[in-house]
Amino acid sequence: MVGRHLMTKRRRATSLVGEDTTANSLPWFALPKPLPKGAAVAIIGAGIAGISCFQALLRAGFKPVIFERGESLGAGGSGNAVGLIQPRLTTSDSLDGQFNATAYLHAVQYYSHQENILEEVIWHGSRGGIQLARNAGEDKRFQKLVDEARLPASEMEYMNPTALSEMAGIDIHQSGLYFKNAGALRPVEILKILSRDMDIHFKVDVEHIERRKSAWYLLDRAGNSLGEFDAVILTNAHEATKLGDIRDVPLTAKRGQVSFLPASEASQNQNCGLSFGRYVTPPFDLGAGQKFHVVGASYCELGVGEIEAAQNLNAADHVKNLEGLSSISKSYDDVVISTSTKGRASIRATTIDHWPVLGGVQDGDICDQHYFDLRHGKPAHNYPEITYQTGLYCMTGLGSRGLQMAPLLSTALAGLLAGSPNVLEKRFLDAIHPARFQIRKLKRKVGR
Repeated sequence: MVGRHLMTKRRRATSLVGEDTTANSLPWFALPKPLPKGAAVAIIGAGIAGISCFQALLRAGFKPVIFERGESLGAGGSGNAVGLIQPRLTTSDSLDGQFNATAYLHAVQYYSHQENILEEVIWHGSRGGIQLARNAGEDKRFQKLVDEARLPASEMEYMNPTALSEMAGIDIHQSGLYFKNAGALRPVEILKILSRDMDIHFKVDVEHIERRKSAWYLLDRAGNSLGEFDAVILTNAHEATKLGDIRDVPLTAKRGQVSFLPASEASQNQNCGLSFGRYVTPPFDLGAGQKFHVVGASYCELGVGEIEAAQNLNAADHVKNLEGLSSISKSYDDVVISTSTKGRASIRATTIDHWPVLGGVQDGDICDQHYFDLRHGKPAHNYPEITYQTGLYCMTGLGSRGLQMAPLLSTALAGLLAGSPNVLEKRFLDAIHPARFQIRKLKRKVGR
């Protein structure tokens, strides 16, 4: 299993899902029954979540098909020009810190393996990534991360400004962490490489899914059938709850904008990604004959009626993305924005607890009936195992870390469908289970 180098504190695990997740005794998180080998599976969405799911399912012996509403791959958050693979760590021995370290290590291994077997360029530019300390407290926290070995010493090192400057290729003012195997990816190029020979249907708007007897039917707006499948996986970000009955999952649509800023004579020497609350990539040729840094990302929650216009660029967000660059390095002094500054805005799906959502989707009505009195604190063994909507799964809520989380999550989901030993420990599967929100709500409920 992945994530063996860090043990979870019982108290932390309890706070996330309500009871001790180190045991397999919670009936509301029981594993779904596996599908027969060769089962036909419809995947909704052709971003990194959908593409990686297809790959994992095919490897597990299933027959996946992808349906994408847009005209191309990565129409949503997976379509940015450049993405960074870099860990997000915590100093406490927490479940989320362990999960993020696990996802990072798996992603590094996955993309390197794809580069080797496909003989295609996956990583762009020099390997490595830097996380800069923004203040004395953060500097102390970074040193503690290294002392506590939150990643192996071969993966992470604390460095002073002089050492980081040598790694970055430009003069750096702060100390921070250097991640040897981090790096920059071109998401759209990766999707094109990985999706070769995949069965993908573009410009198909799945309006409704319906379970009839032993199969799922995908229906368009006119009610016409788009196909019959043994299972459906919802990887369509914030729209997953609109298509399937995923009870009480609080998916939020958040807009993120990146800016394409022309590299200056000094900054063009930057050779690895820098993060400092936001991030700035090494310069890339984005097809305009000039090299640009991708800087971002602004992040804001979208209200009702704001989603349609969310992909329009906002000049104020360009200004926000540029803020603080010169304080990191004088090499950015001549990196400026103008009225012609370009970029990209997209929508990401997040959850209130900042964890992704992955697994079989529960039957919300039956869960309400079986677990209505959870608030009374009865022992878990008094309750029946969770009832699922047969053949319905989801993988969503990846936020801005889809590139990093998708390889691990898709492998875990394929393991659930196949009933094989899972790449994720059960405590992680419990923490990201779709039913967790409904269970929490039932535990808090005072009356009917």
